[in-house]
Amino acid sequence: MDVRIALNGERNGAQAASDVEHSDLVIVWVSSEVDHTFTGLYTDIKDDKIVICSPRGISSMLNFASERVAAAPALTPQPSPV
Repeated sequence: MDVRIALNGERNGAQAASDVEHSDLVIVWVSSEVDHTFTGLYTDIKDDKIVICSPRGISSMLNFASERVAAAPALTPQPSPV
């Protein structure tokens, strides 16, 4: 599992699009849904793997994330190259 955290002002549109393209799940964690320049980099992309998480507190966000990961279809292991 690879977890990346993007803080306000650290990404641009191209970087956000690349983040989404190379991710299985993108959680936008905000205290309320707002029309925000930074969160919009992600929420303006129409993709089912982008979800909004608005509960406050790290434990609530992690619980939200674990529920999403648990509900995802299992990945089929790929054989390693010889």
